[in-house]
Amino acid sequence: MTDKRQYTSPYTPSNKKVSCLKRSKHEPTVMEDLPTELLLETFSYLNSVDVIYCFTPLNQRFRILVHAHQNKFDFKSVSKAKMKRFIHEHNRLAALQWKILRLSDDEHTPGQIAFFFEQFPYQQHTSQLKFLSLIHMKPNYAQRLLPQLEIFTSLVSLTLGNICGKQIGTLNLPLLRSLTITSCKYNKWIQSLQQLKNLDYNIKLDCVHEHSLIWPTTLEHLKIYFTQWQASEHVYASLQYLAQLKSLAIYDNSWAKSYPNGNRWQNLIESSLPLLTKFQFCFKFWYDTLSLTDINQILSTFTTLFYQKKRCFVQCDTHSNQFHEAVLYSLPFAFDQFELHTDSFARSKTTLNDIHLTHKNFFRKVETLIVNVKCDDVNSNLQNDHVQHLVLTRSDILADWLFSMVYVRQLSLCNQIDMLSKDFFHLIKNMPCLDSLNTSFTKLTNLTDEWKSKLIRDQLSAKVRSLNLSFDQNRSYSTLHYVGSHEILSILDVFAEKCEHLTILISSKNIITDSILPTMRKLQSLTVYLKTDDQSIITHDWLTKQDIVKDLDCSFTINNDECTFWISNQ
Repeated sequence: MTDKRQYTSPYTPSNKKVSCLKRSKHEPTVMEDLPTELLLETFSYLNSVDVIYCFTPLNQRFRILVHAHQNKFDFKSVSKAKMKRFIHEHNRLAALQWKILRLSDDEHTPGQIAFFFEQFPYQQHTSQLKFLSLIHMKPNYAQRLLPQLEIFTSLVSLTLGNICGKQIGTLNLPLLRSLTITSCKYNKWIQSLQQLKNLDYNIKLDCVHEHSLIWPTTLEHLKIYFTQWQASEHVYASLQYLAQLKSLAIYDNSWAKSYPNGNRWQNLIESSLPLLTKFQFCFKFWYDTLSLTDINQILSTFTTLFYQKKRCFVQCDTHSNQFHEAVLYSLPFAFDQFELHTDSFARSKTTLNDIHLTHKNFFRKVETLIVNVKCDDVNSNLQNDHVQHLVLTRSDILADWLFSMVYVRQLSLCNQIDMLSKDFFHLIKNMPCLDSLNTSFTKLTNLTDEWKSKLIRDQLSAKVRSLNLSFDQNRSYSTLHYVGSHEILSILDVFAEKCEHLTILISSKNIITDSILPTMRKLQSLTVYLKTDDQSIITHDWLTKQDIVKDLDCSFTINNDECTFWISNQ
């Protein structure tokens, strides 16, 4: 008879030991049991907004621990509902220890800056702040806040977005060392910041008042981005007094008619910038005819011993058939936006040689890729996960590599794009991370085969959380781009269930209250532009009388034909 007693091998644990091992293996570790030091180390890797939002409600220990040690608060892209919960949970006295604060009035969080400072008056909670970012500010609120900047007496770093220089008075910020700003060419106010070391200046606004580019002579690191005609000469002339400058980066997007000249820049650097060790740039320029000899001549001005010593390598991109456009830039590429103007990187001319090709990725800083021509042979580094935003600008630019941009989260399509519905379907299908789409209503109607393509509709409905139907690089809206009362139904049918952010051109203000707000229950932000010839404009009184607006916990701002809503209880 077979002995049915269980046999225990001398080389295996006993049943009791196995049972203990299994039990211990599956028993969870309670976060409450972790030592304080380990919790604080974990929190240091997270945004304080998320830490307070998630851990404050747990128990008294976490509440005390969180409020006592959190000082980095980044509210960019934080929903209004989450922000209100944060304000409810957060001890206002703890704001006295904040060191880093970032707020944004972008299309996802319109009105956030004003809303925040209503809850946390900066007159009471600013003396200790060292890093402050206020980006995408609207002009009306900027006029109120900018005169108060001197209250932030401890600032060492400041970021300001979309500010006219005329709105800024004299700044007395004695500890400020770094400034990042998007503004116009008027910057006389910056003369008071003579202790400034780092400046990132984006000349984006084209204001009508007088221009003046003056930089603090103490600058050691300067990055300038500009698009206006003749701005390149103003920038060049403004650099001659910066004897302390160690690094210079220039993005010239003005499409000058003169060719880039390395000798000219060398003369400026040698005569006026003796400490400069790093020179990075991107120059876009027009040409009537450009031969290989011309390109080699341009490159030769950047191959002198001066540039070799600074290890400044240059590449020039042109198109074999596309007239008039060329781009010359230093490598590695120094900016977060790259425009593609060549039909093949294989024919780009460069001062690099095999010895210098040890760099892993010359385009690792690029986050936005703008495709202006069909490029059959693209640099593989432009297909990596760092490129999050893909912009397609012109017709007939589709190439095979575009269908393998699997890391793209935001897709922008200009009205000049000529794309078949089937190609659009394959493009978005091969973008598993896609959650944001920018285009015009007219273009999207064409791409969806007049909204009849179920395959495309399903893809858009499942993926898109942010929809911008006002996208036009030239801001030249025709009446065809405005959505009417009947046309809005097609948009709602596809995007109403999951879309959280909507920007749209509308032909009637009633579309807001009759269709969009009642139907799109997941909306967190809404920006509408009303057709300028519409006699029935949006007013504050009209909005406050609408039942749907009363029912929603939302704040709104009106600026000419633009009206924005920031919604919390949808």
